[in-house]
Amino acid sequence: MKIIKDYVKLSLLAALLIFGMMAGTASAIVGTNTNASAISIIAVANVTDFINISFNTANTTLGNWSINVTNPSGFTSSWVNLTINATGTTPQYVGGANNSAIGNRFNLSNGTIYIKLNTSNVTDPNTFNVTFINQDNNSENVTVTDLMFVATAPLGPAFVNLDCAARFAVLAGSTVTSTGNTIVDGDLGLSPGTSVTGFPPGVVVNGAIRINDAAANNGKECLTTAYNDAAGRTTAPITVSGNLGGQTLAPGLYKSTSSLEISSGDLTLSGGANDVWIFQMASTLTTTSGRQVILSGGAQPKNIFWQVGSSATLGTTSVFKGTIMADQSITLNTGATLDGRALARVAAVTLDGNTVTRDAADTTAPTVSSVVPANTTTGVAINQIITATFSEAMNSSTINTTTFTLMNGTTSVSGAVTYVDFTATFTPTANLTANTTYNATITTGAKDLAGNAMAANYTWSFTTGATADTTAPTVSSVVPANAATGVAINQRITATFSEAMNSSTINTTTFTLMNGTTSVSGAVTYVGTTATFTPTANLTANTVYTATITTGAKDLAGNALASNFVWSFTTGATADTTAPTVSSVVPANAATGVAINQRITATFSE
Repeated sequence: MKIIKDYVKLSLLAALLIFGMMAGTASAIVGTNTNASAISIIAVANVTDFINISFNTANTTLGNWSINVTNPSGFTSSWVNLTINATGTTPQYVGGANNSAIGNRFNLSNGTIYIKLNTSNVTDPNTFNVTFINQDNNSENVTVTDLMFVATAPLGPAFVNLDCAARFAVLAGSTVTSTGNTIVDGDLGLSPGTSVTGFPPGVVVNGAIRINDAAANNGKECLTTAYNDAAGRTTAPITVSGNLGGQTLAPGLYKSTSSLEISSGDLTLSGGANDVWIFQMASTLTTTSGRQVILSGGAQPKNIFWQVGSSATLGTTSVFKGTIMADQSITLNTGATLDGRALARVAAVTLDGNTVTRDAADTTAPTVSSVVPANTTTGVAINQIITATFSEAMNSSTINTTTFTLMNGTTSVSGAVTYVDFTATFTPTANLTANTTYNATITTGAKDLAGNAMAANYTWSFTTGATADTTAPTVSSVVPANAATGVAINQRITATFSEAMNSSTINTTTFTLMNGTTSVSGAVTYVGTTATFTPTANLTANTVYTATITTGAKDLAGNALASNFVWSFTTGATADTTAPTVSSVVPANAATGVAINQRITATFSE
């Protein structure tokens, strides 16, 4: 087998451009060598050749790449993975199956190419000199030079995923208080507290004030997850302490066992647009008056995370960058600006004539995550209500009978549409026709709170049965269990139903919590088949509480619970602060021979 210059079907240039793009960067030919567009590797069955490909680069980390090789006869190769850690001259290599290495030569057989990386002879950090060598006929060697790939993999630790907390510019636990003309660009949320003051004269743009609603409650859970993620990072920490002012810091994980401050000088963070900084501190974060966090080299606020063990305070007129995740409170003194987020888990966010700008706008289209009845379901009750649950909070004004339709063939079904807690509900005016196929559609007119429309219409179908559903729903399980003792004082209360419920009937009227004759304040959400009551504040220690689901709770056919469901529990003395763990998984770690239709499960410790 040979490497034949004139037998051109697959361009090496195309393959290497793909190679570069998979690393997440632009790539370009900066030289004039035309051989790059005139090379193809021809795989011939049962013939083996050896190819040496050497890469010269001074980049520290170029990430994980994969390559596909196709020959003119239509054979498609298996893929290989490459992990490039160009430290000194010792590369790391991760190859596909059946690789056979002889020195720097790897087997090319039946369209599969195996590559070893050589980081010696570094001359240009941006240039790869790639050489194809035919071991059977050196006269056909080809060298492609000046293929430029700029280093692409982000430097620093992995990004901290804020998930549903990302929508918030300000999120607090107890209160949000503002003085003066504060501007919050993005959602302002509070959970489980109830007091937001100072708006107006403060304003919220490109978002809304959310007090103990589903978005705020979910955002607080996502914040806790992200906070714990940032706090739990342990790979290659750089120890810092005291004053960071006057320093320039590259991407990385920075750890302080006490407090950090920016005083007597500004802090510069220098790195690329995808590089990440995480600052861990056991205690407080403070900036003094007028101090700044300055970004250079394309660094972005969205990739900077400050995990604060207690509270954060930004000095008067200071300029700060990144997401502050404080366990307790966050205070922005007069005129301070924050390009990022102020997210306080437990206590207050206090503002005073500040501008808080959440990073990049939400441009992600919402999706439909689940529907009832499920697509292609048969035997559906003729009095069934139709629901669609979205991946995120939607603009309720865009959820209506124009954007949520039900059709019997070409005939529209008359009904009413409501929207509560991520779920849209279509209630037919009359029972559906028996033994008939219906098509439901959510159109691209449905938009999220950032104005992003559905990328495409979402359509599903189902077929009715002969009768109506007249079976009352039941409560199948509750947390805490009935008569439980020693319940954590920060426990959320949940009730899981025997079937999907009408979310508009699951609220603080139908799901209540009582301390004797005193109602407990809280918020109620409903997801899947589970209703959750989140108390506004911690429960009282060593106290009996009674929870009730009333007959006002109804299923999607309009059937109410046959009677109130009541259970009680007794709190202990303390809050639950123990992180959950994964106790078992299926398939087991490192399992082999797993069935190709296997479901993957993870079981938690609680």
